[in-house]
Amino acid sequence: MRRRLRRRTPIRPEFLAREPLLDRAHKRATVLVVDDSLDVRELLQESFSQEKNVLTAKDCDSAIEVMRDVHVDLVVSDLRMVGRHGGLRLLDWVKKNRPDAGFILMSGDLEESERSEAIRLGADRILKKPWALEEFRRTVSDVLEHTPQCGR
Repeated sequence: MRRRLRRRTPIRPEFLAREPLLDRAHKRATVLVVDDSLDVRELLQESFSQEKNVLTAKDCDSAIEVMRDVHVDLVVSDLRMVGRHGGLRLLDWVKKNRPDAGFILMSGDLEESERSEAIRLGADRILKKPWALEEFRRTVSDVLEHTPQCGR
């Protein structure tokens, strides 16, 4: 007697887009680095690629497009970028649309009004540029550890 195998329904692509992009064996978090400086994006991508899945975007609009397709655990964004929108608009979008994602805002020149707005919108950390890479690593680890969906 032949056993009849149940046919599995294929997973639709739109559900795959919402699944966390994690290396299941290593439970690697996905970090999106958003900065108009290619040097900063490459530095952070190289620095974290051994332990995290690192995606990059050059501006706010590109970052939103990435997050519509891929689950992101943490966004690291510059405050001021070339283009129509900067880090505060991205922070606002992330907290409204991906509230479980952590958010680190970076700036070389942060005015008090921008700092207040970033805190009001829900930034997890605000880093002043230039920063030491080790300080940056600790900040990323701390935010990921306190991000509900990560806990690592």
